[in-house]
Amino acid sequence: KYKSTAVVTIRDTNNAAVANATVYITWSGVVTGSTSAVTNSSGQATFTSSSVNKTGPFTITVTNVTHASIPYNSGLNIETSDTASY
Repeated sequence: KYKSTAVVTIRDTNNAAVANATVYITWSGVVTGSTSAVTNSSGQATFTSSSVNKTGPFTITVTNVTHASIPYNSGLNIETSDTASY
């Protein structure tokens, strides 16, 4: 069985890390599904995929970000989706 890990970093328009933001993602490729995680003090949310039986490409796509006091503007994303293989 294989698992993959992806880390998403959330920063504000001043390039400061955003803690306590909820990041929603979808997996596609050899890994499928969707989940969410909350950013730590470094603005990072870590995602670990479910186990799969084969290796191959997978894609993680950020579908939304929510925060108690900071609005999310997807147009400012540096990267919304990334694909890797394992």
